[in-house]
Amino acid sequence: MDLLVEETSRGRSANLVLVGASVRALAFAVLRAGWLPWCADFFADADLQAVAHCHRLNARRYPRQLPEWLAWYAPEGVAVMYTGRLENYPQVLRRIAQVRPLWGNDAATVRAARDPRRLELALARWNFPFADWSYSSTGIPTDGSWLMRGPKGVERWRGQPVAAKPAYWQRYVAGEPASAVYVADAQRCVLLGATWQLVGVPFCQAREFQWCGNVGPMPCSPGLKTDLVRLGEGLAREFGLRGIFGVDFVLQGDTPWVTEINPRYPASLEVLELALGLSWFPMHAEVFLGRAFTTVKVGTQVSKPLFVGKAVLFTMRPLRFRFGVLSDWAPMVTPWLTRFDVALADVPEDDTRIPARAPLLTVLAQAETLESCQLKLQRAAHTVYSLLEKLD
Repeated sequence: MDLLVEETSRGRSANLVLVGASVRALAFAVLRAGWLPWCADFFADADLQAVAHCHRLNARRYPRQLPEWLAWYAPEGVAVMYTGRLENYPQVLRRIAQVRPLWGNDAATVRAARDPRRLELALARWNFPFADWSYSSTGIPTDGSWLMRGPKGVERWRGQPVAAKPAYWQRYVAGEPASAVYVADAQRCVLLGATWQLVGVPFCQAREFQWCGNVGPMPCSPGLKTDLVRLGEGLAREFGLRGIFGVDFVLQGDTPWVTEINPRYPASLEVLELALGLSWFPMHAEVFLGRAFTTVKVGTQVSKPLFVGKAVLFTMRPLRFRFGVLSDWAPMVTPWLTRFDVALADVPEDDTRIPARAPLLTVLAQAETLESCQLKLQRAAHTVYSLLEKLD
């Protein structure tokens, strides 16, 4: 089973298996809640290895061999929770559920929630707008006013050759990209908060429409908060969503144009955790343990809410990573480092070779104002790139 490339171990005791493209942020939340994660992702970053049992996955065989690999390697009988990208492979989720208890939305739920036709019909019933879309590029303008959405991301449609089959095409909607996060069970849905998205940000060296982070919490007017609550409750009932999930939208004034449902742990949740002292994982666990979840705990770790930003930086050129050039400037974040000015996360191991245009690391920043938080992220990104210029 050559899906396994490397294993690092901090002991084999675990009561939850985490899998996905990147699980570091989720693993830290699980640890803060007192659980012991057993982790597998593409990176096995240094900050994750320092605190948890960790495997690095071979992306070339991911995710099709993941169910067999879990059955062979993962602790027997321990439940599995997944992060981003696996929502694009409901057939793999169905097979995972056959070998391990699944603490996340199942294949049928994910397939329904990711179907633009069903989403459009549901939103229309609740008077939420959804941009025009099509499964075919026939008749779609090639002037950049439409987007091509697929498993590998979003790009502006200009009639270019299509390397992989896209999910669908959709008209571009201008506005502020944002995310809302919820937790739901069969009876109710709770809005945990909202954040602004960083998409295609130049200081991250990200491509246009490439997600590269979040900043929050995003203050919501009474009208917007009411709409977001109503939206989450409606989506949870419509698709049978359970546990933690996210909704991406574009904000025009106070009107949210929904772009997609993320029926799994969303990366934006880390921002709300750190900004608000949000303890969400016990609620998620209660859903899959068959219990009615308790009231969400907010502010248990902070004297007052702050603005927190996370920015994923991408490489401009191939490089061999060395943490030493950064370690004197900013600390590597840990699950229990909840107060800092600027910190680094998703930090590669020393000597890792990183290709051009690939994820490099994540910068986290905290500040009392939104403007200061955004400025810290930009300055931190500039510092990282400047220091890494010293590497061969």
